[in-house]
Amino acid sequence: MWSSVLLLSLFVTTQSLKCWNCVGSDCDTYRKDYSNWELEECAEGAQCQTTHYTFHSNELNETFFGIVTRSCSYETGCMPNKMTRSCLNNVNMMVGAGCYQRECCMTDGCNTK
Repeated sequence: MWSSVLLLSLFVTTQSLKCWNCVGSDCDTYRKDYSNWELEECAEGAQCQTTHYTFHSNELNETFFGIVTRSCSYETGCMPNKMTRSCLNNVNMMVGAGCYQRECCMTDGCNTK
């Protein structure tokens, strides 16, 4: 009996979550003709994520809104985050890492929104 269970377990496979991966200027909205959108297989335990960044450049003296990246999270999962007013109202916090909002989801290709 144990040999049957072992044999059966060898044939059972789990499918990995597939998420959109996009880093660049065209990641705000999915369009079939954009070449930088790729559906990638994630590591076990990962989730799909979409991150919206706002940051300030001292060099250009300009604030950039709506920079978007899409990807698989690390194997430890995705940690959602809401962009706070305190960050957006503080230029010093926006310089460098900037302010961000991260959304998480767990179905194939769900990070297009």
